[in-house]
Amino acid sequence: MDSNFQQEQKRVTDVMEVIEKRISRLEEETTQRRNEVVQITSKVTTLRSLGYNSIAIICKSAEESKHAFEALSNIKDIKLLTNSSIEYEQGVVVIPSYLSKGIEFDAVIIYDASEQVYGDESLRRLFYTACTRAMHYLQLYSLGIPTPLLKNVLRDSFTES
Repeated sequence: MDSNFQQEQKRVTDVMEVIEKRISRLEEETTQRRNEVVQITSKVTTLRSLGYNSIAIICKSAEESKHAFEALSNIKDIKLLTNSSIEYEQGVVVIPSYLSKGIEFDAVIIYDASEQVYGDESLRRLFYTACTRAMHYLQLYSLGIPTPLLKNVLRDSFTES
């Protein structure tokens, strides 16, 4: 009987450790996301002050765009472009990468260029399209390890923070 109790107690302890690690990881990701939102908000303010009239915050998907739009709602006059958007207006927009094809912006911010989001080789064209929407300025943010699609980019052409 004691052996069964000890085994069950060990299982409960193991499950609790897994739960605690997941909670810790989620707290870390939440902190990183908050920091990223602060950085993006600051970057948008700076870009506006430099005279950039069209600023796109490009996300991989419509779902990520919606989350980014909600997180960045403190940015004055920010707009979310979706499939149902009639036309593009100047200003700050959040847009999924697949809708950005054919549109150019003064400045582009890639919301999350991480391995987790753009880790698959099949996403190379989508990522390329998003990055090449910038006419004058491109800023990439990454929660975690940057996409391996950047591995051949010259190290001198970007900075990590």
